[in-house]
Amino acid sequence: MFGYKCQECGQGTVQPTTFRNYETRFGKRPFVVPEAVIGVCDLCGAQHFNAREWKRWRQLHAEQHEARVKTTVSMPASVHLKLQSLRKTRKCSQSAIITELIRNAS
Repeated sequence: MFGYKCQECGQGTVQPTTFRNYETRFGKRPFVVPEAVIGVCDLCGAQHFNAREWKRWRQLHAEQHEARVKTTVSMPASVHLKLQSLRKTRKCSQSAIITELIRNAS
């Protein structure tokens, strides 16, 4: 996975480095990876990202987002289907629609 020649400087070797609480983004959403393994050149410090590690981050992000939505909002299936329909027509997130509905109900 690592141990190859750096593609940036062409001289250093890319070594695995573990970063705790690594800050990144998925789309427009900020996300913190609790423990990220990133290849770092031992000469120039360039960061190299492994596809498997990136996939693992995406899975973590999806799981955390799903858990947050499930614990935040509980609704009947009929309301959920209506929200899905609104999401498609309004092209915005389910949480944005729910926020708007709550705001209008108050």
